[in-house]
Amino acid sequence: VVVFTPTSAAVAAFDWKYKGVSLPKSDQFRYLGVVFPAFGSIRQAMDTAVERGRAAMFALLRRCNELGIHNVAVRCHLFKSLVLPVLSYGCEMWAPYVLRKLNGDGLAWGSKGEAEAVQLSFLRQTLSLPLSTPLAVIMHETGSVPVMHTWLQQVLSFWRRAMQRPATDLLKVVALESAAFAVPTPTVTWGRAVLDCVRCVDNRLFQAMHGSPGHAVCVDAVMQKVHERWRVSVWQLLTKLLEKREVQAPDADVRACPSSLSVGFKFFVYHRWFRQSTQAFGRGENWTYHVYDARHVAALARFRMGCSWLNIERMRYARPMIPRDQRLCACCPAGVREDEMHLFECDLYAQLRNEA
Repeated sequence: VVVFTPTSAAVAAFDWKYKGVSLPKSDQFRYLGVVFPAFGSIRQAMDTAVERGRAAMFALLRRCNELGIHNVAVRCHLFKSLVLPVLSYGCEMWAPYVLRKLNGDGLAWGSKGEAEAVQLSFLRQTLSLPLSTPLAVIMHETGSVPVMHTWLQQVLSFWRRAMQRPATDLLKVVALESAAFAVPTPTVTWGRAVLDCVRCVDNRLFQAMHGSPGHAVCVDAVMQKVHERWRVSVWQLLTKLLEKREVQAPDADVRACPSSLSVGFKFFVYHRWFRQSTQAFGRGENWTYHVYDARHVAALARFRMGCSWLNIERMRYARPMIPRDQRLCACCPAGVREDEMHLFECDLYAQLRNEA
């Protein structure tokens, strides 16, 4: 018997018997693989999904290495097909309670949470990147969106399907009653949690759904707004970082930036020199679709994302630290800083550039 109570102490007050024999109590109820705790937070269901997703992620990486699959686009597609469904299993039930506590600021959707840690670990291992690589750069370079966006999309799609059912359908009746209780109470209903999620991303839609819970929801339009807000907020964060260092953003010259600009510098270099339009992923123009050798993937990813073998990166680990404007090319007598753009200027690589 599972007794759903706010605390474990309240369970002792219940004693269920069958033919005079007390029935054992359980602290959780598992239905179709989704765990519903008898007390505490339903977040335990998310933790279970994340643990299974992490195991699926490592299994996918191992299998890709065995089969020699190193193309980034193929691996990302496999992640979406094989790991993301495991991370999102049952999220229609438990995700609203997780998402409602997040703010509508785009970055919070992609920088916090165990699910994002699984996704980021997969991308870093696929690209052979160190921990110092900025999260936003990895996500943009691979055309990825946070796992929580998928959760929100599935919650809204489930709500829309429920509202499309007949008026007497049990699922629709329960969903509407749950939303009707969306008022300040000690216990947050599932419907209230869904409305809180909507309020985070679209206040106008929230007002419409709050007044009429059966209001039609255009999931694609909502998710497009969520994706766009998240991407915009990421680059707005860069602007704030530059403003703190009194750097003109976002069109400042990378080489003119002072050495004092440390936090966010890789982010800034990527934005100025390597950032591509998100439309390139839909047309297959991004390099991740066309490189298949593991060594080439690692070299190109590290070069584009500020983790290369060049002195601009290597010498930052020297002690005492060498200022950025003193990390020079050993092959150029003029004392030129060896950064990513220097490969296109250095005389040592002239023949290779002509042959390319």
